[in-house]
Amino acid sequence: MRAAGVLAVVFVCLLVATTQLHAGGGEIGVDVGYAGLDEAKGGDGELAALRGGYHFNHWFELEGQFEIMSPNCPEGTCSDLNIFLINFVFNFNSDPSPRVVPYLLLGVGYTDFDTEPEFVIPGLEDQYQGQAVYATSAGCRFFLGKTKRVAIRVEVSATFFEDDQSQNGQIGLLWRLGGQK
Repeated sequence: MRAAGVLAVVFVCLLVATTQLHAGGGEIGVDVGYAGLDEAKGGDGELAALRGGYHFNHWFELEGQFEIMSPNCPEGTCSDLNIFLINFVFNFNSDPSPRVVPYLLLGVGYTDFDTEPEFVIPGLEDQYQGQAVYATSAGCRFFLGKTKRVAIRVEVSATFFEDDQSQNGQIGLLWRLGGQK
């Protein structure tokens, strides 16, 4: 696991070194959606996310994401999941000012409970406590207006925990900051 982390850091550093940083710009966004968890882990529920990223060029973005999944389970039997991700976003974009930008996303991160459950089912305690998380997504940004600084983001994703996975659907808004987009 440590070797994979070191390789990821080296990859990002090399990628940054070979891009034109002055051509980039940031973006921030919020998403809401649906998370499909295993019934033993609390079942399906709502999803909310806050994202912020930096475009190194028209093809690549590095993004940080904080996400909350809220399973629909009886009060006190499970808890919200906090998920922290670093995402590598690959945009399929050759136009510097497009209206539609499809993308693929690969993320790695960490998950933890928001609060400990009041009631614990034997064998299921701390089911996501301190686990690594991996995410894959495919989506599209639809930019609005003349300046194309605001977009609607639509995404389907899979989040992989150590012993489970979640299929998600999200929609959100994003705002571009700076850069020559």
